[in-house]
Amino acid sequence: MVVEAASSAVASSGLATGSRWWPAVPLPRRAADDVGTSGVFRNRRGRRHGSRVCTRSDARGSRGTGDPSIRVCRPPGVARCWLRDGGGVVALGILTVGEALACLVPEGGTIAETGRFVQSFGGAELNTAIGLARLGNSVAWASRVGTDALGHKLMDVLAHEGVDTSLVLRAEGEQTALMLKERVTPDESRVSYYRGNSAASRMQPGDVSAASIRAASWLHVTGVTLAIGSGVRQLMFEVVQTAAESGVPVSFDPNFRPRLIARAEARSVSRALLPYVTHMLCNEEEAVSISGSEDAFDSAKAIADLGPQVVIVKRGARGAVAVVDDRLYEQAAWPVERPVDPVGAGDAFNAGWLHSQLHGMGVRPGLGLASFVAAKVVEHRGDYEGFPDLEQAETWQAETSGARPSATHATAPRT
Repeated sequence: MVVEAASSAVASSGLATGSRWWPAVPLPRRAADDVGTSGVFRNRRGRRHGSRVCTRSDARGSRGTGDPSIRVCRPPGVARCWLRDGGGVVALGILTVGEALACLVPEGGTIAETGRFVQSFGGAELNTAIGLARLGNSVAWASRVGTDALGHKLMDVLAHEGVDTSLVLRAEGEQTALMLKERVTPDESRVSYYRGNSAASRMQPGDVSAASIRAASWLHVTGVTLAIGSGVRQLMFEVVQTAAESGVPVSFDPNFRPRLIARAEARSVSRALLPYVTHMLCNEEEAVSISGSEDAFDSAKAIADLGPQVVIVKRGARGAVAVVDDRLYEQAAWPVERPVDPVGAGDAFNAGWLHSQLHGMGVRPGLGLASFVAAKVVEHRGDYEGFPDLEQAETWQAETSGARPSATHATAPRT
């Protein structure tokens, strides 16, 4: 029976078998992964997708068939799996929803200084999705992408990075958004956006199925997508509410963008979303705006009172502060050997934190890993190019375990 198969798989992992069960829901088809009998998944770049508690004997499986013999199990600390009589297992992981932008970076600084460009891609949710994939997680990115040349190349990049694009809608004849990123000074970048009427800005409620949302192990969204169109905003609230009602953890980065949305409106929209959010990941300016408090710790505590179980305030070179279960934490920034491009550091921090929580790491090591991942991205040109892979993260964890006792501080709740 299915329950017996699941219990056997969980027991073999050394985990408790008292897991909760969900009814089967259709799982969108994705490119097949190479799977070893040890339960280690590899994405299309050959990177490890982390150890799973189950093995998959049938590489094709029967996902998305609606077969009543399929059930979803979620042992503690492990991404959900699809099980079928006979032992076929497919992992289902993190879901992100958002817009991607093609990125042009002038070689040598600004447009006035050169006529040559380096082309890449970016976007808050996209960056985090790629970072999570490189760290060995199963992650899907949902969006609407044009059929222009940039849209085709974007899909190739995501396939190369091992990000599941089965939830991406291809919009015939529509265009992919564009951003121009100039290096004004060694420490400052200037970004210009050309995203009006992009394919992603035309997303509407219903574009991400409720079944896909309920089947996710985690949902990550940002305020950027909330700001690019009224239909998209309705979709994002629909997605977040469905996830929260289904018990799926929701992380939210407000990611204020003054060029897209007025600060007062961004504050109002963010506060309206907070009752559905479990992990709030914001910068200090956003925390102050949303909470009305001036101090980072006080802001984090005030936001936690609005619903999130975890509130992290990212402070750049000054590290981060967090409130988790009414306990306050402070994390030092990981040293950046040679800063190259600060854009994408916040998205990288998010990826590191989400990875730590999905793999059962505590608050202190989780904040440390998030800080490390952010630092590595800052050391490279591009929004996501500097993301470390799983082996680098594991090496960092082994080398720093217990080596920096003062990097993270925890204090009692403030009264």
